Amino acid sequence: MSKILPTKKEFQTIANDIKIESNITRCQAYEKLAKQYGYKTYHDIKPLLKEDTRVIPVISIEEANFGTSKDYQTDNDLSSLYFKENTMAKKIAKIDIFENGNKLDITRIRNATLEEVEAKRKKSSNISATDFIVNEIIGKISNNDELAISILKDREKVQHEIENALKKNKAYKEAKSPKTPESLRKYQQHNDKTNMKQINDDIKEFGGTLSTGQVLFHGGLTNAKVGDTIDDKQTLSTSLCPHVAISNALHKGKAFDENELNLNLVIIEDDDINAFVYNGKTKFAHEKEVLLESNLSLLVDNKIKVNEMEVTNGKGDFKKVPVYLTKVKVKKPSLN
Repeated sequence: MSKILPTKKEFQTIANDIKIESNITRCQAYEKLAKQYGYKTYHDIKPLLKEDTRVIPVISIEEANFGTSKDYQTDNDLSSLYFKENTMAKKIAKIDIFENGNKLDITRIRNATLEEVEAKRKKSSNISATDFIVNEIIGKISNNDELAISILKDREKVQHEIENALKKNKAYKEAKSPKTPESLRKYQQHNDKTNMKQINDDIKEFGGTLSTGQVLFHGGLTNAKVGDTIDDKQTLSTSLCPHVAISNALHKGKAFDENELNLNLVIIEDDDINAFVYNGKTKFAHEKEVLLESNLSLLVDNKIKVNEMEVTNGKGDFKKVPVYLTKVKVKKPSLN
């Protein structure tokens, strides 16, 4: 299927993002982006990039005949095809750091043994302080359930490993929006909800639709019980990193006030749920935030207690609360 070409300015903006993310030259980014649009070189696509208007896609007769026997040979036919493709929401491929059998390492830092230090001395006469410690792999995490449990129950800290896995994840790279609208920037930085309609509209315009089965993390969800359905009228802030979701559940004494800490494993059930994946250029890029549109139904599918934790209200008070892993299925609300 042919792709709608960007304008010249849009092409330059996208190529610049590729340059930064891939740590390559501008020329290499231009060539890489040209190939993504189906052209051999930037020289081939350059004449087709217009200053102010989008280009009708160059399509073959075989492409034009997708699913029908009709040849799209008139201007009206091509314009209809252009309009149909240009108004379709971007589909976000499933972002899964465990795809293809990938696993996260659980590591421990320990003192090096005398034998290990001696072995390093034999390799190099220059010994530093880091040679006296060993970062040892003690386990593996193979799915999101294991990831959540290892963090909540075993207090494992794997944020660095998650960060590295996401950097290598193609779906995540492609899902990140090249630009962040002002309303979404304010929402992320200041939790500014003064214009929720604009925020929701921008999610739909600048984001895309998530894939069924996408797993995200959310901290909070006050005292939800299995079987509860929550009609969420607000946008739902989620993250691809459970550490971030847990921090949000603790923020400003939330877990203290709710008398429990919830890490919600959010599972996307419908394939038409709009979301905005923040890029790496915002102030809170480390949060790996994925903002879901408003007016969704959240079904509490499972909830298990995995630990207890001492929490604070930020005013000098402390108490121990139960820690839960809650599975939540997200759907568009029924029209019935």
